[in-house]
Amino acid sequence: MEPYYETIDRPGWYRRFDGRRPPVITDGIRSFYENGVEVTDQIDRESSNEFNPPPSEPWDVTRYKKFQDLGKGTQASVGQFRDLVDGREYAIKHYEIWVNTKELREKYTNEQREVYTKKLRDNVIREIAIMATLSCDPEAQPHMVRLIRWHETHEKLDDGSEKHDIRLVMYPVASELSLGDKLNAQFGSPTFQEIITQNFLEEALRDLTQGLSLIHKHSVRHKDINAQNVVVNQLVSRLKVLYTDFGISLYFDPQASATGSSSTDNPTESTLYDNTYAAPELLDGQPRSTKSDVFSLGCVMWEILVARSVPVLRKKDYMNATGFGDGWGYERGEGYARMLRDGSLPLAFRQMRAEEHMKEYHWIIDVIERMTKDNPDERLSASQVPGLVDAYTGWRDDKNMFISSEWDHKLFLIDSGGKSGTVQFTRRVGTREVIEEVYQS
Repeated sequence: MEPYYETIDRPGWYRRFDGRRPPVITDGIRSFYENGVEVTDQIDRESSNEFNPPPSEPWDVTRYKKFQDLGKGTQASVGQFRDLVDGREYAIKHYEIWVNTKELREKYTNEQREVYTKKLRDNVIREIAIMATLSCDPEAQPHMVRLIRWHETHEKLDDGSEKHDIRLVMYPVASELSLGDKLNAQFGSPTFQEIITQNFLEEALRDLTQGLSLIHKHSVRHKDINAQNVVVNQLVSRLKVLYTDFGISLYFDPQASATGSSSTDNPTESTLYDNTYAAPELLDGQPRSTKSDVFSLGCVMWEILVARSVPVLRKKDYMNATGFGDGWGYERGEGYARMLRDGSLPLAFRQMRAEEHMKEYHWIIDVIERMTKDNPDERLSASQVPGLVDAYTGWRDDKNMFISSEWDHKLFLIDSGGKSGTVQFTRRVGTREVIEEVYQS
């Protein structure tokens, strides 16, 4: 049977049909066309590397009341505070930069100490600049912990050392801490309690994929995407996942490289991100790019899916194919890149596809596979993934297209006639297969 085409109301988009099912554009599918795959990523920079916002105001120790510590990393600590001026609760990230200490004086010259101090402060200012850029974008605000203000103090001590304190006041405070905590709760449930629900899975994937697309739109690479750097916040109607910790994020020049490709110029930088989620090219010492972020996000999405499989399958067989399983060694640089190359991650994908009760999740396995390709040139871009997630969740909401025992639903990307951004959907009704293709001309 010859395929036939229908023009829809988005210029340059068509639907192709093989089979006899009449073409019907539902609201869910229309949403895909309106928010779907973009072949080109037009970047609108709102700031530059030279952006250096001044502190909001001097630090006032009487203004904030501390409730609890939220975490401590290699460079900073985070606590939950109440602002006694506006009454709101904030997360405050505190950097302590020590200068001219006895140890530094013995080890470095004056000039070396000045360079060292400037580099440390510049790194924090870069984080502030990136967060300020994203926080000012109404589209990006719902997908990240936002910077509200920042404070800096400088203190000289009697022993000749100096201390710079830089505090970032951020909102909101995550009500459920990190995504990693929530996944750990699911993996640790002895009764397979449903903690990662279907709604949470879909909303989390929407939030994360849309958020990364917007981060890259501002010519920013996050560089440290993992389940601990995504926080979960309770809204009135649902849980919301947000990106946080832009401590090693970087601007890139889209004119020099569309994917922000660059080599690491700081030999100590590799110790600052989690090798579990590191893309293969990082472990090989090759240039990183926005596709490295895509790989890391694909790993996080796999962890969410595996956590969802626990209450669905009532077993934890796939946990060891994630960073939450046994036998993972950060010090040895082991992680998803190793699993990809030794074949254990692709094997886990195939095994999950074979699970009878995981059929409706084939779509996300297909997308994750395309996000975690060894070759970064073969990976999806961050701007392509949200449309695929929106397409699936839209179809699930449409009663006429809901997956049942008579329908086999699979979503995967193909290359059709050289048209990038093509999506093919295969459905089986009885013994007859119906194929749809959507592509941009």
